[in-house]
Amino acid sequence: MSRLKTIAVNDTILHYSDAGPLSDLNGRSAPTFLFVHGAAASCNHVAFLRDHLIRDFRVISFSQRFHLPNHPNPSGVYGADTHARDLVAFMEALELKNVILLGHSYGGLVAASAAVLAPHLIKHLFLAEATLPSLVNDNPVYQEIINIRINAFENIKATFESGDPALAVKTLLDYAIGGKGFNTLPEEIKKDMIANAGSLFHLVYQQAPATIASAEALKKLTMPVTILLGEKCTPMYQAVAEELKKILPTVKQKIFAGVAHDLIFEAAEDCAFEIKNAI
Repeated sequence: MSRLKTIAVNDTILHYSDAGPLSDLNGRSAPTFLFVHGAAASCNHVAFLRDHLIRDFRVISFSQRFHLPNHPNPSGVYGADTHARDLVAFMEALELKNVILLGHSYGGLVAASAAVLAPHLIKHLFLAEATLPSLVNDNPVYQEIINIRINAFENIKATFESGDPALAVKTLLDYAIGGKGFNTLPEEIKKDMIANAGSLFHLVYQQAPATIASAEALKKLTMPVTILLGEKCTPMYQAVAEELKKILPTVKQKIFAGVAHDLIFEAAEDCAFEIKNAI
């Protein structure tokens, strides 16, 4: 892991990693890959992807507001709109252009929102099992999987109220990963997510509704968009993918065998292959 840097963005301080070449052998700027992590996560979650991209890409990953090692209780409101504005300001502060942007889970909602706000900065948008609630929440076709999600988050609240934040994180991932469960994640990822239980608390109890990445706004995206799914993904992520394909007929989809929401760890090499094809 490269040593983390800090940067002032809007009204907060964010930690980030920045590794890999700035230019290729011909002196041209190396392509920039920017990773946006999900709930109860941090910039460290890029590690497995970075291993497969570091030779050819400048690989950047930042911890979002409320996520460690940032201050756990910064100013502002937890929500995708806040995080998306932070992401755009982050890209602008680092003078990033033609970014290959990948958002995982809740990070997919943040990345999609940033793409709406600043499409000129993004060359290719990857959504890895993205959470895009506006595409499914009001659709009665998905009521059963919406109820499953609601029940999962009620269980998460119950574990917080019982005084067990680590179990709250495990409950979230058992839902997101499905049958594979939290305990199948890499050890360093499990530790990182338990440490970030405080950010999950903010998401569960204080999250502001996402307004930027509406269906109408997403229809206007013109950069290439690729959906990444695990073969064993939770039905909610499949539903989001199906609705996104209706909105963006040119969107591409890649499904990775044998994995679920853990695809950025367990299928990192295959994900990296898709990213490299976006250059």
